[in-house]
Amino acid sequence: MERTIDGYRLEAEPGHGGQASVYRATGPDGTCVALKTWHGLGAVPAEARRRIAREAALVRRIEHPGVVRLLAGNPDGDPPYLAFEYIDGTILDRHVTRRGPLTGEVARETVLGLLRAHGPDNW
Repeated sequence: MERTIDGYRLEAEPGHGGQASVYRATGPDGTCVALKTWHGLGAVPAEARRRIAREAALVRRIEHPGVVRLLAGNPDGDPPYLAFEYIDGTILDRHVTRRGPLTGEVARETVLGLLRAHGPDNW
């Protein structure tokens, strides 16, 4: 059976954390997104919904080419979710585990990219 959340068709589960899973999904308009959703069993606690709403509000304030954009979200949904711009790539820790530490110019450019995305006011 095909799984959907609020019109987003879930296609793959590339990662998960303590309280959320992130799926590659296709939106109602055909756009590929990274869909972050609660993966706890049962009802979603009110505090979790507040954290999701707070994350959405914070991410919407960030406009930087090195940071994915929030496209949509519904903290009150069942389940709650956030739909982010999808970037096809490898998670850094997975890359390092499989190929070893970054070195040379690749390491330099990776660190500089992270610093640029974080912003000079926060260094």
